[in-house]
Amino acid sequence: MTGSGKTGLAIVLIEEALRRGIPVLAVDPKGDLANLLLLFDTLDPAQFAACVDADAARRDGLTREQAGTAAAAEWAKGLAAWGLSAPDVAELHRAHEATVFTPGSRAGVPLDLFQSLAAPPVPFAQAAEELRDEIAGIVSGLLGLVGIEADPLRSREAILLGTLIETAWRLAQTVWTDPVTGAVSGAGEDRDAFVARLAGGGGSPQAAKLRDRLDKKKLDLEARQRDLEGRRTEKWVALGAAVLGNVGLLTGRKRTLSGAGTVVSKNRMENTAEARVEALKAEIAALEEQLSAHTAVDPARLQSSTVVPTRTQVKLLRYGIVWVY
Repeated sequence: MTGSGKTGLAIVLIEEALRRGIPVLAVDPKGDLANLLLLFDTLDPAQFAACVDADAARRDGLTREQAGTAAAAEWAKGLAAWGLSAPDVAELHRAHEATVFTPGSRAGVPLDLFQSLAAPPVPFAQAAEELRDEIAGIVSGLLGLVGIEADPLRSREAILLGTLIETAWRLAQTVWTDPVTGAVSGAGEDRDAFVARLAGGGGSPQAAKLRDRLDKKKLDLEARQRDLEGRRTEKWVALGAAVLGNVGLLTGRKRTLSGAGTVVSKNRMENTAEARVEALKAEIAALEEQLSAHTAVDPARLQSSTVVPTRTQVKLLRYGIVWVY
């Protein structure tokens, strides 16, 4: 009967069992018992505020913090009525570890009736006996779900399913992908061979493009550095000419300063040339870092996936009709 207190009673029984160190396995189709994990061991309003529904609090005219304070006070009052307090909650929290399994969902710890049917990472020929035992267990479980008690050696259903799984596992190949370069291993190429190929050279199109860009940037840098040296020479020549041209100011033979504008202009051009050189150096450093990622390969960064060859792009060349009577 709804509202008769069944869930509340179950929670009390589970909590008392946990307080006494008794393991509990609870099957909860409705999802109510997961609230047992809400153990606010200090009864601090901040703990409650983190779990407050902000929209519900807003409808009640409260902030999240105010709603958390109200909830903490309500919990403390309810526990006190049973002669309990925050230390009792903290003791319950320390006395057990909880895991929530969620079949068909990743909200908690995923739970499957069977392991993945994906092909194992080891080649089938290297562990044929162990893998056939695993296939037999999978087939037996699958047929058991539909009420078929099958002899693995004689049952047509068991032989068919076992053959399908073994064929798929035999055809499966592990493919390695490098997320940095985007390179993919070749057919039958294991991880060590793939790493050696990447580190040997980066003969990939991406590496070739990077080298080409890097060479062009270095040539551009040499030209910019020559331009910078020329700008510096022009600045010092202009400065020397301005000093010599204004010696008369010290002897009183000249009353106006000349050449200052030229010096300022040459200094500005030198600064612009220097900024271009520094920008090119930064671009070259970034390109060298990218190129090094293609040649210095960390095997840990490689990602593996299992693929099964399939027939695609099959064309019908001819067909015929055979009458059997």
